[in-house]
Amino acid sequence: MSYLREAHARMLAVLAANAPRSIPLSPDPEDFTDRRDHMAAIAAAVSDYFFACANDAAPHAPGTIKPKEFVGVVSVALTDNDLLSQFNDAAEQLQQWQDERNADPRGWSKAEMAGVD
Repeated sequence: MSYLREAHARMLAVLAANAPRSIPLSPDPEDFTDRRDHMAAIAAAVSDYFFACANDAAPHAPGTIKPKEFVGVVSVALTDNDLLSQFNDAAEQLQQWQDERNADPRGWSKAEMAGVD
C-alpha cells in the first residue's frame, strides 16, 4: 500500500474512532473539553493526510508544491486562531458557574447559568 493510501486509511480510522457527540442542554465542563479534543484529533488526522497528498504530488508537479508547508496546516490554523481555546474558556466558565452555584444554589436561575440577563 502506498504512503498516500496509508495516510488516507489512518485519517478515516481517526474519523471513525472520533465520532462527535452532541453537547447536552445542561452541559458539564468535560463536554467542552471533549469537543476540543475531538476537533484537535480530527485536525491532526486531516493535516497529516494533506501533507501526504502534497508529498505524493510534489515530485510529479510541473510547478512547485512544497509538502513541508502542509505539515500540520489544519492543526496550526485552529491553534493560531485560538479556536480550540474557546472550548477551554467555555469549560472554565461553566466550571466557575457550577462552583458558585454549588456554594449558593439559591441565587442562580437557568438564565444566569447561560449568561443571559
